[in-house]
Formats: sequence, C-alpha cells, structure tokens
Amino acid sequence: MSQPNKHPVKLNLTGYPAKPAIQPEDTLLEATHELNSLIGLPSVKAEVKRLMSFLKVQQERRKHGLRESNQTLHFVFTGNPGTGKTTVARIVSKILCGFGLLKTAKVVECDRSKLVAGYLGQTAIKTNEIIDTALDGVLFIDEAYSLSDAFDRDIFGQEAINTLLKRMEDDRDRIIVIAAGYPRPMGKFLRSNPGLESRFTRFIRFEDYEVADLCRIFEKFISEAEYTLTPNCRGQASLLFTLAHHQRDERFGNARFVRNVFEQATSLHSQRLAELPVDKVSKEALMAMEAVDIPFDSINLNINAVSLQGAQWDAECPGCGKASSAGLKYLGQRVSCKCGQKFLFPWWSLVLSSVKGVPAELLSAPQVSDKRGEIEKEKTPPDVSNSSTIQVVDDNGAWKADPVKAASFVEDGLRYLKNGQPDRAIKCFETAISIDWANSDPGKQPYYRYRAEAYEMNGNDNPMAALKAYSEGIQSRSHSYFQGSVAAYENSIEFDPTYPWSPNNLAWLYATCVESKLRNGAKAIKYATTACSISKWRCWSFIDTLSAAYAEAGDFDSAVKYAELAFSLAPLKNQSEVQENINRFRARQPLHLDY
Repeated sequence: MSQPNKHPVKLNLTGYPAKPAIQPEDTLLEATHELNSLIGLPSVKAEVKRLMSFLKVQQERRKHGLRESNQTLHFVFTGNPGTGKTTVARIVSKILCGFGLLKTAKVVECDRSKLVAGYLGQTAIKTNEIIDTALDGVLFIDEAYSLSDAFDRDIFGQEAINTLLKRMEDDRDRIIVIAAGYPRPMGKFLRSNPGLESRFTRFIRFEDYEVADLCRIFEKFISEAEYTLTPNCRGQASLLFTLAHHQRDERFGNARFVRNVFEQATSLHSQRLAELPVDKVSKEALMAMEAVDIPFDSINLNINAVSLQGAQWDAECPGCGKASSAGLKYLGQRVSCKCGQKFLFPWWSLVLSSVKGVPAELLSAPQVSDKRGEIEKEKTPPDVSNSSTIQVVDDNGAWKADPVKAASFVEDGLRYLKNGQPDRAIKCFETAISIDWANSDPGKQPYYRYRAEAYEMNGNDNPMAALKAYSEGIQSRSHSYFQGSVAAYENSIEFDPTYPWSPNNLAWLYATCVESKLRNGAKAIKYATTACSISKWRCWSFIDTLSAAYAEAGDFDSAVKYAELAFSLAPLKNQSEVQENINRFRARQPLHLDY
C-alpha cells in the first residue's frame, strides 16, 4: 500500500511555514456552517440558500459551456438594528468567494461619514477611495439612506451616489455592494434615484428576533463568557425578553439589546459579589448569574411588584411533540418525556398570564409559539487519548441503538404524514434516526426519505434535493467518476447540512480513493468529523470513516484509537472488517480501495 502523499513545506520570508491558502470550497463550507449556526432568521437563511442554489446552477452551467445569467448581485438588506445584517453580509461575501465570483471574502464596512466630504468635488474622491479598498470583495454601506435627501437638497450625498453607481457598473465583475438600513427609509432611498433601484437585484428583509431567539442569544453570550444561569435567573430573563419584545418599536435593538442586557447583568453580578466576604466568593459564585442580576431598567415594569412563584412555562417534546408545562425549577434543566426522549426544558415560552403582578395592559403580549425543547448537542469528540476502547453513551449511560423503537416512531410519523401534519411527522422521523443512526443510511432504512417527504409537505424541498444529490454521488462513484461523486456529495451538503451520510461518504472518498490525486487526509478528517458530530458520535460507521481519514493523514495512532472506538460500537457482523482496519493502521498502512 502506498503511503500518504507528502508535500514540501513552503516557507515565507521570515523562515516560518507559509500560511496555506484557503480553498474556495473551504470558504463555502465555512459560510454554510456559519449560516446554519445563526440563531433565528429563518427567512434570511432561506433567501441566502436560494442564492447559493442559483450560484451552484450557474457554476454547473459554466462547467458545461452554457450561457450564464448576467444578473448583477448587489443586495439591499432592510431591518431594524441588531438583526444580523452585518453578520450575514460577511457570510454572503464568503459564499460569493467560494463560488468564484469574488477573489476574496473581505467586507469593507462604511457609512455616510466615510463616503461624503465637506466640499463639493472631494466626495467623489473619498467615495472612490473607499470603493478601491473594497475591490474583489464586498462594500457594505450601513444606513445607506443617509446619502439621500427626500427633497434632493443633499448635493454631497448625491455626488456619492452618482460615483457609487458609476463604479458599480464599471467594476461589476470586481465588487458587490450591499446597502443596508431601516425598511421605510431604505424604500425612499431607492426611489430617490432612477439608477439605484435597477442596480440592486436582491432584497433581503431581516425581521425582528422572536422571544425564543432573544433568550437563545442571551444564553449564548452567557456560555461564551463562562457564566451559568440558575433556573430563577432564566425565569427573570424570560420575563424581561417577553415584555421587551412586546413593547418594541423600530428602534428596538434586537441582538444589541440582548448584549446590553448581558453587559448590565455582568456588572450587577460583579457588584453583588464584590460586597461578599472573600471566603464566600467561590468558583460557582463567580459563574452563577442569579435573578437579581437581570436588569429591568430598559422596560416599563416595576419588577419589585412581580412574583414568578407559581408562573408556568410551556414545552413541547422534540421527539413525539407532546405538550407539557412546568414551573421555575425546571427551566433549562434536562427532563424526560414518556416517549423516552430527553431534552432541555425551554425557558422562553412563558405563560404571561400566570405571572403575578404583571399589569393588565401588558398581558396582551402574544404567547410564544416556539415551545420545542432542545436536545443537548455533543460539544466535543469523545476523548480517545487515554483509552483503547470507549463506549459512547449519554450522561446517564442509557443510550443504545433501538431499531424496534425507531420503527414505532416511523409508524407514528407516517400516520401524521397521511393526516397532513408534517411538523409532527418530521419530529417522529428525526427521533427514529437519533436512536438508530447506524441503520439510517437510505440504502437500509427509509428514515431520511420519509423525513424529506414531510419537509416537502412543509414547503422545504432541500432535504429531498440532498437525497437525490447523495444518490448521484453513489452512482458516480460506482462508475469510477470520482470527481463527479465529490461534486454530488458537496451539492447534497449544501442542500441539507444536517444530513450526515453525504459528508461521511465524501470523507470516505477523500480517505480511501484509489486515485491518489483525489485523496486528501485533512479534508477527509473535516468531513468525517462533521458526520460524527451530527450523529453525536453514536454511529460506528462514521467513526470508522474518521479512522480511515486519520490514516490517510498519516496520524496512525489516532486512526487506531478511532477504529477501536468504532469496533466497540459496531454490530458483531461488522466487527471483523473493523478489526482488519485496526491491524492495518497498527502496521501504519492507510486504507486505499478500488471501488
């Protein structure tokens, strides 16, 4: 067996290894991950994914020598403050770079002050200088409407607009412009100049975050700063975000408001601990946010007159969809449904009428619709550094594959599908997958096909498109058309990043392909790790792929460790083939196959 390809290390002028160039496909994968990691923004995500589908089709037409669309891709982002416009602009830049429309993923941010000068004639110079810095990337103009006066009296702003329009045409192959701002002023801005509206072809509306989104963003800030939330603190924060969302206007800061709450909370927390004796300030106290740390100055409510004792929060099991309710002590805690599904009880679905002391005029706040509990995510790969055999189970040591129980959920899902209830059907099919990962391959069980049909009924065609692309990948591989197989699997990942079999098969191809020019250990590890993470490290087949990936990368010690982990999870009938791989990796031989 041949050893993994060795490439000479390139050095820069300092004598240190040169930083490897980021490949377009890596940029695109990073953008897809960042997009899917965003909290909330469902309509924005859908629009960006439609853009990716459009660009993918244009890319394929280019490969086949067909005429491409000459549509320019300048954007208008409209939405209130703190709704993620700048973040999504950075993601869009990576997508455009990943598809080869831009040479870089850079984003140059500016506003009126960076475009407009104090004297006539100087504005054009200043605007051109900013545009020059953004060439081969994205120019993001925040509060773009400030360049225009409704009565055409702003000659300086108009000079900036005219300069911008000319450069958008002259450099249309080298720059993408994203104009952002409040919805109504942006409408007036576009109508202020005949050339403006025709230059912008893509419009994305950023809606305000829902209460559940505000709570999740707050919890993310808390987690990243290494704090924790007590149930009482969650209850207090839930009340704050529910009422703040109800009282919001167009100046509501959304995620910025949440950050302000977080910063005030950390300040109140520090003030509280500073008043304690030093021997009372433990590590737990330094991390724990309490109810008294949540600031209510920003909303119209006398918090001292309110009591959350006896308040209720609604929840919905992510497995079977069963509704329930509970009080303060359960917020954010792990609970179990009768169906066997464990989940974290949601703390954002407060029943406002159950809170004592809330003024009657505030009780008209709409009930939160997002009540679904969350399944804990696997934060890190299992540690294989000090053990030759590890059994992957949940915190209670109770998880194990259960095909019989999975089949029961499939039956329930099919009934929901027949009755026109796709949301409940999706929950059933995804639960079936989560307790039978190893058999979730579409070639063994129809779990993912049924799931795709349920999503189609819900108006989402991406999961079905992902399955079709996955099948194309398998077919191409069977005919030794490996590059076509790679492209098909990549398409599948774009359509549905939560479908693990495509990154798994792509990793297997990169790790074991008989064509040496296609093998790539680093890419194999990346895609195999993605598949393992999606399945919470409970699918022996994905871990087996990861072991082959490490072998291709030349890290045989890790290859052996992960192969042994796969062996511990594999059914008896598959253990012999995994043992063969273990022996091979111990002999420091990668796994290269002729398909």
